Amino acid sequence: MSEGLRAVGFFGRVYGPEFQAAFSQGKLSPIDATRVSLWEADLGLPLILVSILAMFFLASGTRPYQLGLTVSRFGKYILLAVITTVCVVPLVYMILGLADWLLRAGTGGVPEQHPIQQLIQSHPPALDFAVSALAAMLAAPLLEEFLFRGIIQPWFGARSSGGYAGIAAALLLALARRWSGLQAGWTQLGWPGVWPQLLPAAFVVLMVPGYLLLRAKAPPAAGAVYATALLFAAAHSFAWPSPVPLFFFALALGALRYRTQSLVPCVLVHGLFNLFAWVTLLIQPAEKPEKGKETTDARARVELISASSAVPGSLLPRRM
Repeated sequence: MSEGLRAVGFFGRVYGPEFQAAFSQGKLSPIDATRVSLWEADLGLPLILVSILAMFFLASGTRPYQLGLTVSRFGKYILLAVITTVCVVPLVYMILGLADWLLRAGTGGVPEQHPIQQLIQSHPPALDFAVSALAAMLAAPLLEEFLFRGIIQPWFGARSSGGYAGIAAALLLALARRWSGLQAGWTQLGWPGVWPQLLPAAFVVLMVPGYLLLRAKAPPAAGAVYATALLFAAAHSFAWPSPVPLFFFALALGALRYRTQSLVPCVLVHGLFNLFAWVTLLIQPAEKPEKGKETTDARARVELISASSAVPGSLLPRRM
């Protein structure tokens, strides 16, 4: 997708020649890199979905309904999605608030911003609001639910060791998402710069006993839901502590997928959740750094997170 957009000069037409030159040379600022990832998510959505469906059909004859893409009982799924959203979203935000408070009180750190949050707070042109909204409410819910609840969760459930594989993958992913921060932290500050980067991985480890308990007491499907939720949370480790509430949000989505055997209500709940988060960001004033805090300290600081997401357009509870 990037090569195609570069070849046709797409971003030069949208943002001007200087942006196109920086894009071609790989010298975009973090916020401009977010713009590119959102465009790629929106424009690439049809091609990605069609390609995956075609691959499954050609490899094993799998049809869309077997992956949870059904259109029957759509009205019922809409009602179920609304009820689930109303019940789940307040709980997720309560968990987010608690996680933020623990981070501030326990470590003196501050919650990290999602790249889309940084983009919105930079006062972008109206076009960027439209692109981010489409990515948040359509591209991310479709792609993430198709990947996690449509493919990965059934795969884990069909194998006795699937859950263990999911937890191992979550741990590796949590470390990979913070790898640049780990390197920079160790180079500049040593251990004090490293341990904050390990918090997402530590969260994955902390959740392992819960999985072991489910393996002993609950049906195999529960373990698959749990492991998939943990992997989903780890995929969002670029903005700590958002993986904490997202884990519980993903548990609800996984249970919904299992009970309905459809991705439709999951996509609808995910989209409504992101809609709420996106609107919240629009009306939320940017935080001003307090005098004497780390954000106003003249000393060099370690950049703790990457400014891009492996799943463009996916939002966090504050979420973006």
